[in-house]
Amino acid sequence: MNNVTTDQLNNNYDDEIDLRELFHVLWDKIFYIGAITSIFSLISIIYALMLPNIYQSQAVMMPMEDDQGMSGMLGQYSGMASLAGISLPSESGSKAQEAIARIQSFEFFSNSFLPHIKLENLMAVKKWNQASNTLIYDASAFNSESNQWVLKVSPPKSSIPSSQEAYQRYQKIMSIVENKKTSFITLSVEHESPFVAQQWVEIIMGQIDQVMRDQDRQRAKKSIEYLNTLAPTVNYEEIK
Repeated sequence: MNNVTTDQLNNNYDDEIDLRELFHVLWDKIFYIGAITSIFSLISIIYALMLPNIYQSQAVMMPMEDDQGMSGMLGQYSGMASLAGISLPSESGSKAQEAIARIQSFEFFSNSFLPHIKLENLMAVKKWNQASNTLIYDASAFNSESNQWVLKVSPPKSSIPSSQEAYQRYQKIMSIVENKKTSFITLSVEHESPFVAQQWVEIIMGQIDQVMRDQDRQRAKKSIEYLNTLAPTVNYEEIK
């Protein structure tokens, strides 16, 4: 018992000596540790100050209920068609989910968004001059004086960014989420210029509204045409 107790005391004593030695070593090097920490902190601050300000524009959308648009009108025809044993194609999923999926798609980007903006404002902006409200472009990518792309790339790539490259950038600056409780959709766009960010949010909202309306119109039109082709085969005048 005595041997064990003595060994434990010796071990504790050794540990105490090691901790003291470690403390003295760190204390002797405290100047170097503080200097290195200060240098890295200073570099981080300088880097953060050199980064351009990024502004975010947000909009909240409420998807139109089915009974408020063309789908509601189609629903009335569907009820009458069911009396004659005719079934019309039904919609799956909510309007909110469909709108989000469309806005995130490459098809919407290339057909409904990209034609309404300047490609250089998406791919080559370096910073925004607040005093003059002008965009400053990366000279190695886009020459604003000649209005030409000057990117140095290897074939088969082109100096002008492709739609796929622009779409990747679009995915990074655009965010869209749905509140499951309220069904509200929050759309946000980030850009060096707050005015460009706001403009792009308005473009996306206007284009998705037009796309969804056109789709509802086409769906209702096809369904009505389908009912009209079946009308001659119905024997009951009331159902016609």
